[in-house]
Amino acid sequence: GIETASYGKDIEGIDLGRLLKLVDAIAGDCKIRLGSLDPSLFKEKFVNEIKDLASLAPHFHISLQSGSSKVLALMRRKYNADMAREAMKRLRDAIPNVMFTTDIIVGFPGETEEDFEKTLELCEKAKFDSAFTFIYSVRKGTPAEKYEDQIPEDVKHERFGRLVDVINRSAAEKNAAMKGKVCLVLVEGKSKNG
Repeated sequence: GIETASYGKDIEGIDLGRLLKLVDAIAGDCKIRLGSLDPSLFKEKFVNEIKDLASLAPHFHISLQSGSSKVLALMRRKYNADMAREAMKRLRDAIPNVMFTTDIIVGFPGETEEDFEKTLELCEKAKFDSAFTFIYSVRKGTPAEKYEDQIPEDVKHERFGRLVDVINRSAAEKNAAMKGKVCLVLVEGKSKNG
């Protein structure tokens, strides 16, 4: 989860990179996939520790939420858009055929058209394999509930459509590049639709 980077802060002599190396050394055929990761985790030291691990799946779910550093600050995230860009660049440089998925919220209070354009631009350049996209909705008891600049529903929906178009184009390109390839896959269960 999002706090994965905190692993080992309360254990002397171990951190997430060391843990992954220890797991990688266990005999057997397994894959480790890291999900919902804070972009600040991917510092150069950590990427160098994990880049050659045989058990590490080359897939990272980066918890982006927005491509606007201003909106990320309003969301009280501990990272900014540049940190996300740098994290993905480090991973792309270090791990062949790395894949990225993400989460993005559209229409967070205070998001301007310029902020949204920054999200679209980051997504276009990142070429995500897929994304979980959401339209912001007010949640009782959260600080954002009281923010002044709530975005009108029609604007949120229009932006959402534009974002989904960008993500779908990127995913289609990635999928097309896999045509004709044979891959080892892990089946987690039966499909809901058969």
